[in-house]
Amino acid sequence: MTTEYFRPATQEEALEVLFSRKEGVVLIAGGTDLMVKVNRKAIKPGAIMSLGKLGLSGIESDGVKVTIGAATTLSEILESSVIKDSAPVLHDAVSKMASGAIRNSATIGGNLCNASPAADTAPPLMVLDAVLVARGPKGVRRIPISQFFLGPGKTVLASDEILTAVEFPKPSPSERTAYVKLGRRKSESLSVVSAAVLLDMEGELCKKARIALGAVGPTPVLATAAARFLEGKKVGEPEARTAAGMVLEQIAPITDVRASAWYRNQAARVVTSEALGRCLSGYLSAGPFSWCR
Repeated sequence: MTTEYFRPATQEEALEVLFSRKEGVVLIAGGTDLMVKVNRKAIKPGAIMSLGKLGLSGIESDGVKVTIGAATTLSEILESSVIKDSAPVLHDAVSKMASGAIRNSATIGGNLCNASPAADTAPPLMVLDAVLVARGPKGVRRIPISQFFLGPGKTVLASDEILTAVEFPKPSPSERTAYVKLGRRKSESLSVVSAAVLLDMEGELCKKARIALGAVGPTPVLATAAARFLEGKKVGEPEARTAAGMVLEQIAPITDVRASAWYRNQAARVVTSEALGRCLSGYLSAGPFSWCR
C-alpha cells in the first residue's frame, strides 16, 4: 500500500484534507517520533500530512500570556528569551530533552500530541495552567492541558482537528518554579520519573501551588490533592515532605524496561521533594532543605 503525502499551504487546506479523509491521516511536524514508528513498521499510515507550511511556529508574549506555536521546535524554545524569562520551568525541561540535533526538528506540539506518559513538556505546562488551542471544521477549541491526555498515544483531539498553539498566563514575579527529571543517564534520556512544581509564596505562606508528574501513570498527572494541602499554609520542610508523600495517592506507575513500579513510587516522592525544596529555597532564608543536599 502506497502512503499518500499532503503538504497543504494553509490551515484551511489542511482541514479540508482531514475532513475529506475522515481518518487515517497522520500529521507530521518534526517527525522525530513518527518516523521512528514508521521505519520500525509500528504504524502503517494511509496518508501523512506535513504541517510545515501552516505558520504554526513562533513564540510571543503580550505581557499577559505567552503563546507558543505548535510547530515551534524545542531548540527555538530553548533559545527564546521569552521562555527563559517567563517560563524557566519549561526552559529547564526542554534543556534536558534529547540531543541538539533532535531538538532542532522536534516540536512542542509533537511532544504533546505523541501523548507519551513521559513527555517532558507536559508537567511544566501543567503547573503553568496551560491551554492547548485546537482548530477543526467547527472552529477553535481551547483545551486545558489537564484534560488533554487520555492515555498512552491518545488525546482528546478529534481526527479532523489540528493543535495550533500552546498558551499559558505569564507567571507573576512572586511565583517560583522547578523541574526535576530522573532518567537512566544524565542526558538524552526518557524520563523514568519527572516532577514540576510552581509555588507562589508570601513569606512562608503558600498562596498557590501546582505539582505535576510525568512517567507515573498512563498520562502525565496533576497532583491536585498535594498542591491543595500546601495552599493557605505556612510551608516549611515538614509540610513539603507531607505533600511529596501525598503524590503517591494520585499516581499509578507501571513496571517496564526502564524501571519497576515500586521504584517509580519511591522516585516520585523524591523528585517532588527535590522540586519543592528548590522552589522554597528561593523564598526561605534557611536555604535548601536537608533532603536536597
